[in-house]
Amino acid sequence: MEIFTLDYLKGFFKRNKKLLIISFIIVIASLIIIAVCGRMLFGADAVTGVNKSTTANFSGFIDLFINNFKSDAIVLLGGFVLSIFSLILTIFNCFVVGMLFGMNPYAATVGILPHGIFEYAASVFALTGAFIITKLEIASFKAWLSKDHTVKEVLNDNKNVIKDIILIIVFIIILLLIAALIENYITPMLLDMVF
Repeated sequence: MEIFTLDYLKGFFKRNKKLLIISFIIVIASLIIIAVCGRMLFGADAVTGVNKSTTANFSGFIDLFINNFKSDAIVLLGGFVLSIFSLILTIFNCFVVGMLFGMNPYAATVGILPHGIFEYAASVFALTGAFIITKLEIASFKAWLSKDHTVKEVLNDNKNVIKDIILIIVFIIILLLIAALIENYITPMLLDMVF
């Protein structure tokens, strides 16, 4: 398939560079701001107990993947309503993790960071996809209003957008599979070793 070629991947990152950067900044800034607020409100080490579930099984892996995928799919689909809901949900998803980092940075680093890198990278792609959908929606709406172009012409001019969305979904699936593997099989071992 064309979307998996190196040229297409380069084009994808070049076309969507600004949206990827904006999404990355939103996710990282949300995590940092919420972590700082959590630290100010609750102080360091407010979380004394760490949930060390050591039952790693395949059904846990599937549950983690499906829950995270549902969340990112909702963010992606929020692009159809001008990405407002996507922004709110992304910031809300950062809330819990940011608070944990603010309240107990050590426990959060061991228990969240290893899989969180992949999980929040998927969130960046989901938010970027929402922005891309919104951008296409606005272009289609402008074409419909101006009557200079038809919506069909706009969609034909933006064939890469649909391919980009498909590629984003593939990225999200891969990242969330890796995150679920780490969270289900490696994180419990790390928590047992450290705590």
